[in-house]
Amino acid sequence: MPLNSQPLSFYLINGSAVCLLLLCSAFISGAEAALFSLSDKEKELLNKSRHKNDKLVVELLKKPNYLLATILIANNLVNVAFVTVSTFAFWDIWGRETSNFALTGLIVVTSAFIAIFGEVIPKVFAAQKNLITSQWVAFPMQFIIKFFYPFSWILVKSSSFIKMPLPTDSNKQLTKDDLHHAIDLTLSKSSATEERELLKGFLKFGNTSVKKIMKPRQDIKFIERTLTLPKVLELINQHGYSRLPVVIESLDQIEGILLIKDLIQHTNQQADFPWQKLLKPAFFIPESKKIDDLLNDFKKSHNHLAIVVDEYGGTSGIITLEDILEEIVGDINDEFDNDDMVYSRLDDNTFTFEGKTSIKDFCRITEISPHLFENQKSDFESIGGLLLNLFSRMPKIGEVTFFENLEFIIESVDVRRIKRVKVKVKREIEKV
Repeated sequence: MPLNSQPLSFYLINGSAVCLLLLCSAFISGAEAALFSLSDKEKELLNKSRHKNDKLVVELLKKPNYLLATILIANNLVNVAFVTVSTFAFWDIWGRETSNFALTGLIVVTSAFIAIFGEVIPKVFAAQKNLITSQWVAFPMQFIIKFFYPFSWILVKSSSFIKMPLPTDSNKQLTKDDLHHAIDLTLSKSSATEERELLKGFLKFGNTSVKKIMKPRQDIKFIERTLTLPKVLELINQHGYSRLPVVIESLDQIEGILLIKDLIQHTNQQADFPWQKLLKPAFFIPESKKIDDLLNDFKKSHNHLAIVVDEYGGTSGIITLEDILEEIVGDINDEFDNDDMVYSRLDDNTFTFEGKTSIKDFCRITEISPHLFENQKSDFESIGGLLLNLFSRMPKIGEVTFFENLEFIIESVDVRRIKRVKVKVKREIEKV
């Protein structure tokens, strides 16, 4: 195959044109990868910035369809020009009678150059340094968009499939409020109340912290390690729990957990029997731990009870496997549960509750929806906490306050807490 002699200027001009077109292809590809890979946080930083290039990036992303259309048009034109210039230069050097094999080789080589140096390398680099690259390409891209605007306008208007490839718009996530509303629409009948509450329990399960559902410190039943076996058995019968923490001097010094099943076979032992040797190690967790993580920990460690500690290491409460399951499926009554210990029913619409009664138990007993309290901004778990939030102070005996369709009458208080309250429920307002 004859080689046509060409002047030096031919090689300089064509070589420069090929390199320039390859650089343009790399620039456009890098700009696409950088601009469309910016995260929400990065876009927020750019939006707050006063730098000119940052403002240009924000302006470019306001019209993503035109940006993408311009990138497609410019990149295709540059790549076609690259192949065309390479082909004509090849023909001028080797002649128009080039074999098909040589022409195929040219196509493979030019395609490889475009793919590697015009697409892959610039896109990988730009995606890794997307913020800096976006700031650098913003001004040239604005000029390119204006230059190709007539063509991109036609492409955008005629091609409905071109959409913004940003996750925040194309893959919009449903919010929890959307899911709650969907559940209410789907299960709107009264016969589906239990199913509705169960589904909503699953929705809020992952974001619920241990502190919200634990049994508070003042309600913890425990055993002192200095007690004799008969006294321990007496307390076990009195409390009715299958597991009890054992303390040294106070609840801040928990030595371990006594499992009642381990003690049963020793009930006939002498009073001085060293029952302390039966203790299991206590499982300590922080207040901020999520209950879905705790459920996994319970499963792995075969524990059913955890000691909740505050930021200073003091005991703030306990939580059991039953507490977690009740958060999902609702209250679980066993043979040791006794609602009469915390409330009394005076008639169908009037109740007397202890202030420590949880909002969950309060709603279950009075048969009102727990969502009645969802708009309250303060973080409380008991009736006493609700009333302190409503009064914004410690109320006096006989004081009355109202919340939605509920009337609260304070019956007993001490210096630090509300001990007992009477509640009247107006059913005709609560039930729609």
